[in-house]
Amino acid sequence: MATSVSGVGSITSTGIGSGLDVAGILDKLMAVEERPLTMLKDAASTLNTRLSNVGKLQGYFSAMRDKANALTSPALWGGTTATSADAASVKVSPGSNAVAGSYAIPLQRLAPGQPVRSPPQASRA
Repeated sequence: MATSVSGVGSITSTGIGSGLDVAGILDKLMAVEERPLTMLKDAASTLNTRLSNVGKLQGYFSAMRDKANALTSPALWGGTTATSADAASVKVSPGSNAVAGSYAIPLQRLAPGQPVRSPPQASRA
């Protein structure tokens, strides 16, 4: 039912009996008001996922660094010995853990040579 007040101006109010879906309108208005908050929450979730992935990468790189450092350890390579018929080519000094013995490393085949060519160049003259 509409209520009207006259005088200087008029105020009209549509009541519950007007047929308007007041609950639906309010729900839609609330959804519109909540949208920026929802977008911020989604953005925060995305950033947290990215931050977590960066942390994982840091862990992987740290583990790789530790493994690489272990490969440079003198203790790892100290027991390695080798001699060669061509001392100018290969020379390795024995370590304290070297196992006596003679080992042959057969050469299956030589790597093929690769010609290096460049196209003709124009003269600067």
